[in-house]
Amino acid sequence: MKYIGLVIVALLIIGGLILWVRTLKARKSSRNVIQFEKAKNNMQMMQKCTYCKKINKITFYASANGTVVGVCKACKSKVNSEDMLPL
Repeated sequence: MKYIGLVIVALLIIGGLILWVRTLKARKSSRNVIQFEKAKNNMQMMQKCTYCKKINKITFYASANGTVVGVCKACKSKVNSEDMLPL
């Protein structure tokens, strides 16, 4: 009877350690997650317009030959006249 109690206590301790290690791993991986929308918005605000070189929110456009430009709202008319497609 004494040994059965020791075995049960040992199993409970081992089970507790396994759960503790799993929660530590889950916490570590949850800190590595970056919110996609937040990162995308920050990247757009940090870039310059291809035409006027002002730091602003930009939209990317591609021409027929494959060149990509980032354009702010003020310079959007230049892109429309060149028939570029938004990405």
